[in-house]
Amino acid sequence: MHASAILALAAAFGWGLGQAAQADIGPAFLLALTPVLVSLVLVPLLAYRFYALRGAAYTLERDSVQLRWGLRLEEIPMSEVVWVRSSRELGAGLPLPWLRLPGAVLGVRRTSGGQTIEFLAARSDPLVVIATQRMLFAISPQDDDGFLHAYHRLSEMGSLSQVPGRSVYPSFLVGRVWRARPARYLLSAGLLLNLALLAWVSLIAPARSQVVLGFIPGAEPVPSVRLLLLPIISAFFFLVDLFAGLFFFRREEAQSVSTPAGSADTAAGHALAYVLWSSGAVTSALFLLGVYFILKNG
Repeated sequence: MHASAILALAAAFGWGLGQAAQADIGPAFLLALTPVLVSLVLVPLLAYRFYALRGAAYTLERDSVQLRWGLRLEEIPMSEVVWVRSSRELGAGLPLPWLRLPGAVLGVRRTSGGQTIEFLAARSDPLVVIATQRMLFAISPQDDDGFLHAYHRLSEMGSLSQVPGRSVYPSFLVGRVWRARPARYLLSAGLLLNLALLAWVSLIAPARSQVVLGFIPGAEPVPSVRLLLLPIISAFFFLVDLFAGLFFFRREEAQSVSTPAGSADTAAGHALAYVLWSSGAVTSALFLLGVYFILKNG
């Protein structure tokens, strides 16, 4: 479902750009831009949820319970687990997240008893609820009974060692990226170039009635409002490079958990993310250069 939605939005993005490139100034142009702007917002969200669902895992060990959903990681020491039950065994229904889709039942709610419950699940029912000393977690193993049986068997065997609890949120990755100086400079440069392009085009478009897009001699002039398509396309490429770089940066971080920080393997893995973020900044600069030549050629 996520893949189908992403493909549909990508098609809407292309169709909207094509219609906007042919529309005149007015409601038709704004209407054609609507699917483009909606796609720019929803595609990254759906792509992340698709990635998170593909890599989701619930791991039971004698010492801990590990819940992984995308960039979210929760490692619970077995000694902190109070109980594990099916949602159907609980008397009152669980307050489900407001915005949920098949494959992405995610969010934090409060139960009628005032407890915080975090959903890391692919479906709404049935769920397995893990109670800890501080909050509840709702998950959706493929085999609920098998998961419950494995938990009771492991808890009866007892822990071999005390494992410290760990909570990792997506904001943790953003902080790690921002603390890396090359990443901070590259992302800042790409963002500022895109903002400059948008500001420049927004100021130029009302001052001109027509412009010539492209470099073919004798090309027909078009309404200058179509220059607004360039910041949108530039932002699209910047976002693609941004999220692709985050993916490779995060994958390398996950692979280097047992690798000393600053090792050659980690540096080589981060290099790919830096190349992508550099491409985003360079692409934005090329769009700025393209606008300059369009305006210079009249």
